[in-house]
Amino acid sequence: MHEDFYLSKGAEAGCAEHMGLFYSLPLWIMGHWYKHYGRDIALQLARRSFERPWSAVRVNAQHSAAVTLREGLLASGGEAVGQWGIAFAPGAQPAVVCGRSLQGLQGEGALSFQSAGSQLVLEELGLYDWDKPVWDVCAGFGGKTVALLERGIAVPLATDRSMQRLAGLPGQCARLGLVCPAVALADAVKPPLAHWDGYLLVDAPCSGLGVLARRPDIRRRSPQEGIAHESLQQSILRSLAERMHSGCQIAYITCTLRPNENEKQIERLVRELDGLQLLRQWQTPLEHPWLEGMFGALLRKV
Repeated sequence: MHEDFYLSKGAEAGCAEHMGLFYSLPLWIMGHWYKHYGRDIALQLARRSFERPWSAVRVNAQHSAAVTLREGLLASGGEAVGQWGIAFAPGAQPAVVCGRSLQGLQGEGALSFQSAGSQLVLEELGLYDWDKPVWDVCAGFGGKTVALLERGIAVPLATDRSMQRLAGLPGQCARLGLVCPAVALADAVKPPLAHWDGYLLVDAPCSGLGVLARRPDIRRRSPQEGIAHESLQQSILRSLAERMHSGCQIAYITCTLRPNENEKQIERLVRELDGLQLLRQWQTPLEHPWLEGMFGALLRKV
């Protein structure tokens, strides 16, 4: 169907309103991308959000067949994502690798299904080089917790405000042959610990504009929800920053493409709180043809 079919009265072809209608995106999302990234990038993001998402697996680095399995996945048409991740185009994920089904390999702890962007942001922030115990403050289903554990990073504590999400973490660790961290129900705005001597991982609640291809329901969210996420993120970051000792690091991650929840959130935190230093910041290349939109920042208390 031609794009001009969606051209409303008074609107110009290619404007945010026009293209938002064509790609089933509300004006607050499309207009935001036009404003912050420009028309060409906004259209590329819209197209990416409308296409079938790529699938990805993460090979368990602790598994005895890890190297062979990774080579087999790459030979089956996969694309490397970081050191142990493999991504597949829609419809290209193999049914069998190294003589085993992917589900069978998953069941025996050789691999896990995890989005490529979620894997890559950990690599880009350098979290696999962390040398102190990690508290995963917004652990959710535990995908990033187990990814760190597989690489030998100590994660003694994983918390979340939803026990329904946390409930599967012990089973994941058992399947992967990993020592499960202590799991606790806790609100990141009011953390249960007064101090933490190690590092902090905050995979923050966000508007999710980077994963629209996998989560089309996000298109129905209102702009007010994005503003609410900003406030929640600020509260989480400030509360945790107050508990950080000198030398402590905090990694802040979102799966959204919205500067108010990403770069500006970090800029505000560093500006308003003394002693925080930005070490590294990364965002999925906006022009990337299929990778999910992720943002990450690594800060240190000096």
